[in-house]
Amino acid sequence: MKKIIITLILTVLSIVGYSQVPTPNPANGTFYCPNEVQVYGDQVIDPLATYSFTILPAFPFNVISNGDQIQVTWTTPGVYTVSITKTIGQCSSTAQATITIYQPTIPVVINDVLCQGNGTINLTANPLGTNPVYNGVGVTGNVFDASGLAPGNYPIAFTSTDANGCPMSGNGLIVITPPPAVPTIYTD
Repeated sequence: MKKIIITLILTVLSIVGYSQVPTPNPANGTFYCPNEVQVYGDQVIDPLATYSFTILPAFPFNVISNGDQIQVTWTTPGVYTVSITKTIGQCSSTAQATITIYQPTIPVVINDVLCQGNGTINLTANPLGTNPVYNGVGVTGNVFDASGLAPGNYPIAFTSTDANGCPMSGNGLIVITPPPAVPTIYTD
């Protein structure tokens, strides 16, 4: 009797295990910013299953969590298909998700030339994005002030958030030139 009950339990577990398919993939249709890190796997990890993963077009990933999940750092914009195959015994099933990685927005930041000690420049970037921040020597808010600065190159760093909610950054350059030599007035 004990043998029949154990056989019955194993048969039921086997049938349940073979009939499972990966749950609907909530990752399908998601969008990410470049350099985001994501983990993918079956919604309910089955200890009796083995999992295999692919990403097309080919993209590197790390297998983690005893081989039942992958970790991906999305660095290249594009549309990818992540596939997970779950195998129990001789049966397997596969689920797929379409993932889109946004193209990064690279703003054009002002490049300009000023004469030494000669005023200010309102800094601009295009696109401006949300919460723009400018940094660099001589920068206060979005204004570059040449007062008191020696001739030379002054890099400007810009950070913001683009329309997709992704971080964006760019660089500009303000060049301060020395004034020309004072002219000598003479007569013949």
